[in-house]
Amino acid sequence: MQNYTGHGWEGKDYDRNLTMTEIAKRVKAQLKETFPGCKFSVTSEYYAGGSSLHIYLMEADFFVFVDGGIGHLQVNNYYIDKETDLTDWAKEVLKRAKDFAQSFNYDDSDGMIDYFSTNFYLHLNVGKWDRPFKMTEGVFKCTS
Repeated sequence: MQNYTGHGWEGKDYDRNLTMTEIAKRVKAQLKETFPGCKFSVTSEYYAGGSSLHIYLMEADFFVFVDGGIGHLQVNNYYIDKETDLTDWAKEVLKRAKDFAQSFNYDDSDGMIDYFSTNFYLHLNVGKWDRPFKMTEGVFKCTS
C-alpha cells in the first residue's frame, strides 16, 4: 500500500473491492463461528465522509458486565482494557471482534495534518440503546 503519511497500515484481509456490506457479513460469520454462545449484530453504514462498521454484542452465555447487569455500553475500541464495567472475558471477546474487523481495514490518517484516509471507522457496543444486552441461559464464565 502506498501511503501519504508514511505510517499507514493495511489489514491482512483488506481488499479494496469488498463492500462494507460484504465486510459486515464476513465479520458476523467469523464471530458466530468463534463465539457460538454469543449473538452479535454487525451493521454497516455509509455517509458523505466515508463508512462505519458497527459491532454489537447483543447476547452471551457469560457475564459481560462486572455487576452482572444488562444494558447498553459504547466501548472505545482503543481502550477496551480500561473499561471498568466489563468482565475480563467480555473484554477479550470485544478485542478479538475488533482485531478481526480491523483485518479488513486500512488507515493512513494523521490528525496532526488534518488528513483522514481509512476504509471504515469501527464502533463497538454491548447492546443497543433501544435493545439492551441480555444474558442467555447456561452461563459458563464468570470473570471480573
